Amino acid sequence: MARQVLEKLIDDLDGSPANETIHFGLDTTRYEIDLNAKNAASLRKLLGPYITVARNDGKARLDNYAIQLQQEPGSQGYVFVYPSRKAGSSQAQARAQRIIDYLVTTRGIDSHRLVVTMGPARDEWLTELWIVPEGTPPPQPQR
Repeated sequence: MARQVLEKLIDDLDGSPANETIHFGLDTTRYEIDLNAKNAASLRKLLGPYITVARNDGKARLDNYAIQLQQEPGSQGYVFVYPSRKAGSSQAQARAQRIIDYLVTTRGIDSHRLVVTMGPARDEWLTELWIVPEGTPPPQPQR
């Protein structure tokens, strides 16, 4: 006997047929919401200025860090990630991995020049980027 199962997305705001499921996060919580095209566009328009600034600010810091590392070929890069107390260890590891992936894949930094260390949890997320000249002792995470 054959069976066909159909899944129908319903807009979580107004109950109309939905076109897509949108995944997003705030603080350490992940959300998903089914929306029609109009409501999805409204959400993107509302969040757009915040997303643009957040991504560009972090990206600009990493870009400047990569430029400095490239200008000092004998130096070693250290990345200390201090997660929020609300974050799980997997979130902290994922954030550290995104930083390394960006520096290696997008900015062309040799992965052997980067050392990642997880620091103790804090009230808010913190990332420290260090460049250490050759022959200098490495920095230590704050306690």
